Amino acid sequence: MKLSSIVKAAVFFGIGFFAGAIYVGRVAHDEYEQLLADKEAEIRADCEMSLEERDQKREEEYQNRVTQAGIDYAMSTMKLQREDGSSIYDTTTHTYEIIPPDKYGVEDAFEPVSLTIFADGVLAYDLNGFLVEDPDRVIGPHTLDHMGQFEPDEIHVRNHLYRKDYEILRSEETYEEFYGHKPGEEDD
Repeated sequence: MKLSSIVKAAVFFGIGFFAGAIYVGRVAHDEYEQLLADKEAEIRADCEMSLEERDQKREEEYQNRVTQAGIDYAMSTMKLQREDGSSIYDTTTHTYEIIPPDKYGVEDAFEPVSLTIFADGVLAYDLNGFLVEDPDRVIGPHTLDHMGQFEPDEIHVRNHLYRKDYEILRSEETYEEFYGHKPGEEDD
């Protein structure tokens, strides 16, 4: 490599280095200015509050910290957390899973349960016809929208909270036609 090529490379590197340093310095300066402006606005808002409002704000912040600390303690000591740190009672994530028919009832950790969805929209347990009280909590919201995803007129759902695999079959009959009485009424 020629000396002139090395000098050119060093000059371009130096120019690039200084341009990058100036850019990063400018960005850091702008972020620092924004942080100062935000802090100043917060201080001004605090100064404009009355003593009672400041005390109330501090009390609310304290109560929130105490509550969160209590929740964290309970979650860790009572084993109310999954491995990912989420609550075992959190139904918003990973609680319901639509599974293919060949996965239904194969895992020992999940008890298989059969349900029927009748033509009138009533969801009941197959063995006794008892109504499913809270279908959204048992099989998940919007689960029945996926009916027929793998097989016509059936769907399989794994509920990780209840540790159950649900097989839901669609009936062409209404609950009353099948059991001879309306949902919630006992057969005399």
